[in-house]
Amino acid sequence: MHALFLPFEIKAFLARAVLGFGLKFSRQTSIRMGKGGKIRKSDFGYLASSHMSKVRAPSLNMHAISSQSGRSDSKMSRAVIIYDTKFGNTEKVARALAEGMKKHGVNVDCFKIDEVDISKLGDYELLAIGGPTHALGLSKPMKEFLQKLENVNISGKRAFAFDTELKFRLAGSAGKRIEKKLKKLGMSIVKSHVSAIVKGGEGPLEDGAEETFKQIGADIAKSLQ
Repeated sequence: MHALFLPFEIKAFLARAVLGFGLKFSRQTSIRMGKGGKIRKSDFGYLASSHMSKVRAPSLNMHAISSQSGRSDSKMSRAVIIYDTKFGNTEKVARALAEGMKKHGVNVDCFKIDEVDISKLGDYELLAIGGPTHALGLSKPMKEFLQKLENVNISGKRAFAFDTELKFRLAGSAGKRIEKKLKKLGMSIVKSHVSAIVKGGEGPLEDGAEETFKQIGADIAKSLQ
C-alpha cells in the first residue's frame, strides 16, 4: 500500500512515535513497512509540522533583559553630597547618605564644603547639601557657600537638604534654610529636609541616625531612576 493511502491513524501514531523519541530524518530517509509498504518523509513532515506548529518557544523581551543587566557608568545618575562639619557628625551623616545612593546605582561624589569645585556642579543631576545647625540656623561656612551658588547655573536640577541638630524644640534647622535657598535657585526638591539628632554639642549621633540616612539615600536613588 502506498504511503499516501495509509490510514490517518497509523500515520499519526508513527508521527507521535518519531517525535517522542526525537528521531531526525534526512531528506533521503524512508521507513519500509510490511511488504513493499513505504512511508515517505514528506508524510511525516506534514504531520510533524502540524503538531509542532502548536508548540511555541517563549519569546524573549530583549529590552527587559538589557535593562536588568545593569547600567554602564556613563549612563548612571550622578549626585554630589556637600557638607560642612565641625565635630564630624554631619560628615558621618553625609557618608551614610552616599552609601545608600551608591548601593542603588548612583555615582556619588562626597565633598567637604571647602573642597568642592563649584564650577563643576553643573555636571551632577542631584545636589545634596547639609551642615550643622549653629545659632538656630546656618554655620558661617555654609552661608558663604550658598552665596557662591548664585553664580552657578543649577536651576532645574534636583536637590536635597539635611542637617544635624540638638534634640529640643527651639534648636532651629540648618536644613530648612538650605532647602529654602535651593528652591530660590530654581532647584527641584526631591525630598523635604531631614535632621539627624546629636546627643550633645559635640555628639555623638543619636542611635540609628546613620542607618536612617542610608535608607534616605536609597530612596533618593530610586527617585533618580
